[in-house]
Amino acid sequence: MVAEKDYQRMIQSLQWDELRTLWNNIENRSTPGWDAGKAFEYLIIRAFQLDGAEVKWPYSVTLFDEVVEQIDGAVHCLGLSCLIESKDFADKTVDITPIAKLRNQLSRRPAGTVGLIFSRTGFTNAAVSLSYFSLPQAILMWNGAELKYALEQEKICELLTLFDAQLLKTVLPENLLTDVGVVVGGKVYNIKSLAMSLIVRRRVPVLIVFDADSVVPELVELRRNDIEEILEFVAGKTPFKVVSAVPEIEIIFFQDVSLLSRLIGYIPPQDVLDLAVCQPRKALEELIARSENIHDRSQIIDHLTNEDIEILRSSSVMQEIVHFLDSVRETVAATL
Repeated sequence: MVAEKDYQRMIQSLQWDELRTLWNNIENRSTPGWDAGKAFEYLIIRAFQLDGAEVKWPYSVTLFDEVVEQIDGAVHCLGLSCLIESKDFADKTVDITPIAKLRNQLSRRPAGTVGLIFSRTGFTNAAVSLSYFSLPQAILMWNGAELKYALEQEKICELLTLFDAQLLKTVLPENLLTDVGVVVGGKVYNIKSLAMSLIVRRRVPVLIVFDADSVVPELVELRRNDIEEILEFVAGKTPFKVVSAVPEIEIIFFQDVSLLSRLIGYIPPQDVLDLAVCQPRKALEELIARSENIHDRSQIIDHLTNEDIEILRSSSVMQEIVHFLDSVRETVAATL
């Protein structure tokens, strides 16, 4: 049995490229020097640490000399405080059991603490469905592909808040976002969990913006209805609005090619514009990779002028959002 302090020493000597190598070893089930599951557990915490988060390594909580909790780590970044649960099964997906465990741990923490559960092999359908009802706690689920992406991009903290949230905050009028809860971007099951938690805890109007990941109207409507039905279960009289970005929120950058050209510093080739019809996020990333002006999506937001913001605000998805936020303000004003 290796001591926890030795795991910390080993993992803290690794940088991003070495973490990616360790990840490959975890995938190949070859991690000499690490007890079962420990390499995966410590890799996650180290990734957050390399990305600038405050971290707490795996620890135990004792009560009357008895260990009552085993915590796989905690992180604080971008204003979020998170407890982590990690599962590295060899050949099975995670069921509801660790999610229920994490929910109980969150119930003993300050309101607003977020749960992050990482499973290299993913989750059962039942676990995903039952995670919606982890109220009032919010639990976000990460699979192996998403963690691998974070390691490849050498960033994990911003994946908690996402580019989509930064974009909305920049494009929408600031006064419309006052006293409104906003849940945006990410996987549909995480959106459901966050939105339900927000409605139950704060009882303020909630805006939910999700990527439809499709241009098929029937499928887009089905996904929106799926979110709406489960939120109606807890919302009561609390106003909420579910807005679908078709197919992804990045599509708003492609409605004005001259604006996009100015931001990236060249005219986008037609093949990338064609790609943007169904995969605007991938198209935007390809354009950024060739740009000398912009090196990541966040920089696009930083380069937006007031005129650019007005153009983006005129998109159909942004207009739908503004209409809801205006109606909320009018309702509040009428009750004063």
